[in-house]
Amino acid sequence: MKVLATAAAVLAASMAGVAAAGTSSLSFGSTVIDGFGTLGKYSGSIDWTHTSGAGSGTLTVTLKNLATTASGGKLTGFVFNGPLQGLSYALSTKPNAAWSKTSSNENAAPFGSYTVGAALGGNFLGGGNPNNGLGIGSEFSFDFTVSGNSSILDALSASSFWTSSDGNPAFVARFRGFAGGGSDKSPAAALQVVPVPLPVGLAAAGLIGAIALRRRTKA
Repeated sequence: MKVLATAAAVLAASMAGVAAAGTSSLSFGSTVIDGFGTLGKYSGSIDWTHTSGAGSGTLTVTLKNLATTASGGKLTGFVFNGPLQGLSYALSTKPNAAWSKTSSNENAAPFGSYTVGAALGGNFLGGGNPNNGLGIGSEFSFDFTVSGNSSILDALSASSFWTSSDGNPAFVARFRGFAGGGSDKSPAAALQVVPVPLPVGLAAAGLIGAIALRRRTKA
């Protein structure tokens, strides 16, 4: 039976405020990310899919660049905290060859370091020509294959991929190529969870199908 869980990051300052809204793991659900930096803005969703007993699962990060047309700016990377012990991550779906998985100790100053992510050249802060990033209005679903012992994967939940370290936000996106050479680092600023009733076999299949349809770039 497929197990689908979703989660998103919030600013450390807003963690207490959203706790009452229910940020615990869900067997089925939908989570929306809203990221607002000074220049870089985005929306998206996070999905975790795993078959019980299997040696791998899929973590899907869908992001849409909502920066204003006047400012320009490409979304060139993102990072978050996922568990590392006994697990490996591979970026299996990406917009183009310029994207790579970031390191397991990726510098996202001033927000500290993060264990998982993707960016141009695998470098959150730099990474080469920003024109290879997601343009304004573009959306893409990044798939990470998470591999490891099935007992470890079976124990993962939505909250397993979202931890805040030292008061830093659990998810940050990088924008570069703004007018005048500007750039931005934009943490997720809102969390909305919409659960789906359990058990609902047909509804679950519909959710998984909807996720599959999202896995493409939308210009």
